[in-house]
Amino acid sequence: MSIIIIIIIIIIIIIIIIIIIIIIIIIIIIIIIIIIIDRTSTNNKLDIIIHDNKKGICILIDVVNPADKNVIQNEAEKILK
Repeated sequence: MSIIIIIIIIIIIIIIIIIIIIIIIIIIIIIIIIIIIDRTSTNNKLDIIIHDNKKGICILIDVVNPADKNVIQNEAEKILK
């Protein structure tokens, strides 16, 4: 009778270890997905420049990705330029 209880306890411990390993794998996958998705654009080049030599003006048009987290920073940089 005691051997059956020991075997059941060992099976329960193995199941708990397997569940913990699965949870760790899921957490690692979530972290990897977050790292892949959470990349910001570091390209600060102007996209379109229009020169009007007759009027002496230059128009800078910056096309920004709406998903870019640096939109406000990029806008401030363009205003300062």
